[in-house]
Amino acid sequence: MPLPRSTPPQIRDRMATEMETVISGSDPRSTRSVEGALIRAVALVSHELQGRIEYVFRQRFPDTAEDEYLERHGALCRPIVTRGAAIAASGSATLTGEPATTVPAWTELRRSDDERYATLDDATMDGAGAATVEITALVAGAAGNTAAGTKLTFISPVAGVQSQATVAAPGIGGGADIERDESLRARIIERLQEEADGGNNADWRGWVQEVVGATRVWPYPLHMGPGTVGVTFIMPDGSMPDAPTLEAVAANLHVKRPVTATLHLFAPAVTAIDLTIEISPDTAAVRAAVEAEAADFFIREAEPGGTLPRSRLSDAISSATGQYSHKFVGVPEEITTAAGHIARLGAITWAAP
Repeated sequence: MPLPRSTPPQIRDRMATEMETVISGSDPRSTRSVEGALIRAVALVSHELQGRIEYVFRQRFPDTAEDEYLERHGALCRPIVTRGAAIAASGSATLTGEPATTVPAWTELRRSDDERYATLDDATMDGAGAATVEITALVAGAAGNTAAGTKLTFISPVAGVQSQATVAAPGIGGGADIERDESLRARIIERLQEEADGGNNADWRGWVQEVVGATRVWPYPLHMGPGTVGVTFIMPDGSMPDAPTLEAVAANLHVKRPVTATLHLFAPAVTAIDLTIEISPDTAAVRAAVEAEAADFFIREAEPGGTLPRSRLSDAISSATGQYSHKFVGVPEEITTAAGHIARLGAITWAAP
């Protein structure tokens, strides 16, 4: 049974009752008496101390610890679980200008919202007056991720070069914010529950999550024959990892993996599952709720090369807000994907009743 924490008025009233009993003639309930002033001050201090004790108690356990105390729980794991650092986004941009003009390395550019980037190498215009240069965000974090085609402007003009650069395909990616407590907590608890064993499935999952945070990871022993391990994963939001993220994960795995294991790291290929559904009531709000539940179902339960019973999808859709009944049209009893492919919601066709 948890111990209830007393409020300041409860502490004050309890102390006043005790003082009236022990000290004859005292007036602890008057706001103008010395006793009353002392009791109110002590009640506030006592309440604050109880809060401090409660806070310290929560830090003793990884499922309730916060901030630096949660990190200390991770430091006691074997192997150590550390908070994932923020990662700077990177990619490439195309420049235009006069042929043979050079843009020096570490020339800064800015996005329209003032997110800053810098070129990583010298870039010299070719005979057609174009060049492609690798760039990186100056501040680590997901805010640096930028779609292809976005315009970037030079902070300081470069003679002979157009003032704007264009983000090249597939965009600037791989940027990630510092890992949140919820993600770190999940990894610590998973590590405590599954001991390390020199390269077991839990180890491979943990090594991937050190880079991307708590997410779903699938290791495949003997993936390409004896001595090989295949590893694939999705991002915490259910999306597929981009090239910079795969590179960062691969770098970490090559450091941590057993020396006898040959690594094959890959992103799952997406298989879009189109659905035809008849729903009641058929309104815009219900359609949106059904679509959201179906999309979340595939993110939550789909696995590469896996099988999803249609009944599980039906259960998920049944929980959509406002939905009373639904019927699938032409959807098989089991939704399957090929090896290395993961199911995601495609287009929904709304059938008439």
